[in-house]
Formats: sequence, structure tokens, C-alpha cells
Amino acid sequence: MADKQYSDWEIIPLIGLGHLRFGMTSEEVGGFDKIYGKHDGKPMERRGIITEYRQESMLRMDYMDNKLIELQILWDMRFKAPKFWDKLRFDGKEIPAYPQIVVRRISKKMEEPPVAKDDYLIFPRSCVYMYNYTEYDYGERATVFAWVHKFRKSDPAYVRSVSWRAEPHEKQDYTGYVEMKVTGDK
Repeated sequence: MADKQYSDWEIIPLIGLGHLRFGMTSEEVGGFDKIYGKHDGKPMERRGIITEYRQESMLRMDYMDNKLIELQILWDMRFKAPKFWDKLRFDGKEIPAYPQIVVRRISKKMEEPPVAKDDYLIFPRSCVYMYNYTEYDYGERATVFAWVHKFRKSDPAYVRSVSWRAEPHEKQDYTGYVEMKVTGDK
């Protein structure tokens, strides 16, 4: 998968985003500031992880030992959409516009069903973590929902994120997560 050419905003599970690769140094990542934006302010450090934010693109980058280990993109729909809004993709499909199709494609391509609990939809082996993409019916069955809902400004569903890593989080516990059945061929 690493030898293929990807668009600038193509999420590549276990590998990176567009031109960015897990394992790059912050200096190497800085070579792509024109695409992903410059990091804002001073990086934060917590438990040995250095975090840089790129407000312009809503992109968060985490480093350990100066190696890129995690990427996250956050959308807050109460504000103007970030410049990448219509460009973020998985396998050629726009994530914000087609979340159901993207979940099916990740599941099919990575050969892994997602698991869900509360507001989290996770592909554990592929290290893809999606927040606020699920809703539940009265039978507690999780489904992926699109942005077609009409939200109130105070509704937490205004905020969504996707994060992905090269390796699973340490001590990740999936107790209580339920495997989602993924249907459709798109």
C-alpha cells in the first residue's frame, strides 16, 4: 500500500495521510506545511507524547521520540468548514459526505469489521478511531449516520473526529464494544 500515489488528504490506515507517513520526524512533516498548514503555537507535551495542532486544517499530529505516531482530524460543524473539508478521503470516497460508504470500504479493504460503543466506532487492527459517527436504535444496534440531521448548536453531534495510528493504543480495552455488521458493496 505504501508505494501507491495518494491524494494529499487520503487517509491510509497504518501508514499515514497523503504524503505524511508514520515514523516521520516533525522536521520532515514540516516540509508539507503548504498542504497541511503550519503548527500553531508551542507543541504540547504529555506523557512523552508531543502534540502539534494545525488550526487551519484542524489536524493534530502526535509524536513520540520525534516520530509521527498518530494523526487526528476534528470537525466542528458550528464553525466554517476547514479548507480540506471536501478533500478528506478513504479509498477515493469523501469521508464527510459519505461516512456510511467509507465505513464499509475500510471494513472491506482492511478485512475487519468495526466495533462500536457509545460515540466510538473503531477498527482495532487497522488503528482507525472514529468519534461521533454512530447512533443507536431502541435495540441498541449501532448505525453510522450522515450529516443530514438538523442539529442544535448545543448538540455534541456537531463535533466529529477521525484518528489513526501505525500501532494500537497501549492498554486499549474493548470491553463492552459490539461488533457492527457492515452491509453493502459500495
